[in-house]
Amino acid sequence: MPAPVIILTGPPGVGKSTVASMLEPRFDPSAVLAGDFFLDALRTGKIPPWESASHDQNTHIIDLTVRTAAGYADAGWTTVLEGILGPWFLANIEEQTHGYDVHYIVLHAPLAVCLRRAENRGPDLDAGVVAKMHGEFTRCPVDARHRVDADRGPVDVAADILDRIERRTAVLRADPAEVSRTGRPRRTERRG
Repeated sequence: MPAPVIILTGPPGVGKSTVASMLEPRFDPSAVLAGDFFLDALRTGKIPPWESASHDQNTHIIDLTVRTAAGYADAGWTTVLEGILGPWFLANIEEQTHGYDVHYIVLHAPLAVCLRRAENRGPDLDAGVVAKMHGEFTRCPVDARHRVDADRGPVDVAADILDRIERRTAVLRADPAEVSRTGRPRRTERRG
């Protein structure tokens, strides 16, 4: 039976990497995957992921990223996947992880907080990109059970997420038939 996959997403500067590093030690064995790695691996022909022309590229990268996380889970590692895996990719995520125990967490903080945190990371992160992606996450609806307030210390954010994982309140449900009478998803074998 595969280990759980924990997806942490949200706009740049929201604290995904920091929180991922705090979650990972709570599971043994565990792995952390930075979703940016898969996009950064592209060299020539790469379209900036915030441009509308990048949709097909981004969809392919998301599929590769999520399949890789599922591969780690198949090997028994609880896998924390952090990156820009916004709600607009939920259908892809559910398709790639059907039958897996996937906890989907969207971190949210005010734009000013994300800009400040991004600025502290260095000059490589453009404020316009941060603002654009923050707007994308703000406009895209996500069920409240997946949304976590990240406008507080990372220890509190990690504790909130661990509580949701333990209570299974942020699990994706790709197929309503997989939900037991208690309202909790049943773990199923991966199909096909």
